[in-house]
Amino acid sequence: MFIDLVQDPVTGDWYGDEPTDADLASIEAEPPVLISDELLFIDVQIALMEPAPAALDVRRRRRAEARLMAARRDAANRGARRAKAGDAA
Repeated sequence: MFIDLVQDPVTGDWYGDEPTDADLASIEAEPPVLISDELLFIDVQIALMEPAPAALDVRRRRRAEARLMAARRDAANRGARRAKAGDAA
């Protein structure tokens, strides 16, 4: 007896997809601080997946999230200032 898939596989066919030039440009435009804060936040999230995270891990998550939000805010403000400066020229 043959059992057929009811839905498409979750992974799909992503092996041939490469990032576009616009994707690469947007990654390069991100400040290194933002990228490092995002990685720190992901590391903390992984640590919290343990069955019983310590209270210290919860505090680390709050601090990492605050740093990440501040970095995103600063990046957005820099982008807005650049856009405003471009309008004045």
